[in-house]
Amino acid sequence: MSADTATAKPDAAKAPKKFEVPLALVAILIAAGAIGYFAAFVVGRDSGIDGGLAVGEVAPELTAAGWLNGEPQPVQGNVTVVNGWFYNCPHCWTEAPELAALSEQFEGRSVQFVGLSPEAPESIEQVKDFVAKNGLKYPNGYGAIPTLQAFEVRAFPALWVLDRDGTVIWNRSLEHRESLEDAINRALAKS
Repeated sequence: MSADTATAKPDAAKAPKKFEVPLALVAILIAAGAIGYFAAFVVGRDSGIDGGLAVGEVAPELTAAGWLNGEPQPVQGNVTVVNGWFYNCPHCWTEAPELAALSEQFEGRSVQFVGLSPEAPESIEQVKDFVAKNGLKYPNGYGAIPTLQAFEVRAFPALWVLDRDGTVIWNRSLEHRESLEDAINRALAKS
């Protein structure tokens, strides 16, 4: 055996081939996934699939691990607007200033707004940032996962109006015919 034979590399044709995915296939899979996600989100939003606690159901007790801006008043005796949100939700950031303005509009009229976030107590700085930057002066609970689960939240932001008995009279995911403001006024007139 010569020195050349001992150090020779194996024939490339006999070496095992690496599995390679064509770049075009990767692009198609990514595009299909994005289209599927978008379609599920849009169809879910428009059809009420994201649902949540339905009109006529009694709302759960509003509990959280902690609260900013004080704790909410009891639901019984007050019209209550419940907003489910989380820090990294772009739609939550868009909606929050509108809710802040609406809460000021209904101030002093037996209407309370309550924000609920699943953010853990360890994320208190993010919760404070969201509340401060959006001008939310009403109670916002963090670590509210059990309450949000009881409300059957499947998408954020989530929004309900409760009458003075604590019954859901409006769920934005299911009620597209009436605005939040109109639902609040209807709840006030009902009492």
